[in-house]
Amino acid sequence: LDQARWKSIDMEWETLMKEKEGWIYGNKQVEAARLDELYDQKTFLTSSSREITEAISAGHEAKIALRRALKSLEGAKDYSTWDTFLGGGLIATSLKHSKLDESENAIHAAQRSLQKFQTELLDIQQINAENLSVERDGFVTFADYIFDDIFSAWSTHSKINNSIDHINETISSLEHTTVQLEEQLKGDQEMLYNIGIEIAKIIEQ
Repeated sequence: LDQARWKSIDMEWETLMKEKEGWIYGNKQVEAARLDELYDQKTFLTSSSREITEAISAGHEAKIALRRALKSLEGAKDYSTWDTFLGGGLIATSLKHSKLDESENAIHAAQRSLQKFQTELLDIQQINAENLSVERDGFVTFADYIFDDIFSAWSTHSKINNSIDHINETISSLEHTTVQLEEQLKGDQEMLYNIGIEIAKIIEQ
């Protein structure tokens, strides 16, 4: 195979298969119809797989952003505990507010990531509505809940705890949806592999 005369064998084989495929379309109606079906399925699954891959990537980005926000809120919670129950005074209050400012920035970033994730999910459901059902409601509105819960009365210790719980719930929902996406992607890739085998069999037989 390393000899010069075999260097173009793959290209020659591909050209031959294209010619054979053209012959099938001109001479074998049943096989030609099946090839059309398979190519349509391949196009659909390729598009679906691409959208799912993009959604999984957006989901991972959103999860990272949410965990950053969670870390900031947990820091605010520590200072809030000190301030609320241990008489932390002005220093604890100042540190708590500093952490809450940091949390607000992190939550804004998480909200943008979740909006991107929701957009990707919408793209998937537009092309793959029958095969994929994922929960996407609430991914964007979580930030509105937190802003209403903390930043309107951010000196309240319980509101920080509530927001931490809500972010944890959002992360859990995000992870559940991501698992569904990964399972769907695996299924699509297996179907693409099998379609490729069937197409090759029809053309090469």
